[in-house]
Amino acid sequence: MKIQTVLRNTNGETLVEVLLSSLIAGLAIFSLFTMVMTSQKIMEKSQASIEQMYETMNQLEERIGDSKNGTVIIDRMNEENITIPVTIYEGKDRLAVYHKP
Repeated sequence: MKIQTVLRNTNGETLVEVLLSSLIAGLAIFSLFTMVMTSQKIMEKSQASIEQMYETMNQLEERIGDSKNGTVIIDRMNEENITIPVTIYEGKDRLAVYHKP
């Protein structure tokens, strides 16, 4: 008699409601985990790019690497242009620095 009372009781959550709420909670946790992992990958890639940039900048500042002679032309609009001979040091990622010998 007690089992029939429990089975006919309409108070509380049904099995379908419990399963559905568990599924929604699982999807929310999975989405959060995916966002955290994606942001971690993006941070690792940006950190690698920043380290590469600093390494290249340090090499250029120390004038390590390929160099060639060139000229810098200063256009003074209405006056005569100024041409200055320089040494150009090229780094990775098309970064370059020049210096007047």
